[in-house]
Amino acid sequence: MLVAKDLEQMTNYLANGRVDLLSETAFSAMRLDTQAGAEIILHEWKKGVPFYQTVFYAAKDSGIKSLQDLKGRKNTFEDAGSTSGYLIPSTILSRQGFKPVPRSISFEEFKVADNSFDVVIMNQIVEHVLDINKWISKSQKLLKPNGVLTVTLPSFNNLFRCLLGTNEPYIIPPEYLNYFNGRNLRKLMSNMV
Repeated sequence: MLVAKDLEQMTNYLANGRVDLLSETAFSAMRLDTQAGAEIILHEWKKGVPFYQTVFYAAKDSGIKSLQDLKGRKNTFEDAGSTSGYLIPSTILSRQGFKPVPRSISFEEFKVADNSFDVVIMNQIVEHVLDINKWISKSQKLLKPNGVLTVTLPSFNNLFRCLLGTNEPYIIPPEYLNYFNGRNLRKLMSNMV
């Protein structure tokens, strides 16, 4: 088994015949298809549906009712490597005539008044952070009363882990620092109340 450090290295592995089969996210798979001659032979259904969906949220009192209402406003995306959290929405906005200006800022540096958001979404990110309790605490402060924190992350009790043990491809510190299953995620979230 080979573990590529990035998509460029995986493209090289495929183009040179060093890899026969791999699992990848939608945008990376499209790049591998065009740059390395890979063929998509199977695609995963999530929660019974075949395709990713990206949802745009706005505060109820923002006056934003359509994408066109975003003109002249600042927009934020969580993770430039996320398919549903960045690549799809930025592509949608680009096709609507917006010109995204990438600016990287960490969650720790992100400053906004407490009680500012109805929803905070952490999609495939908390497994990579050093101080999860700090992130959860900050999220709780950012949420309005009765706000919702959504956390999506890989389960440490997944099929790959069961089959491959310590050779599972996501056991790769320092990229993945935290591993969750249902029990310890519930414990982490219970600290919010």
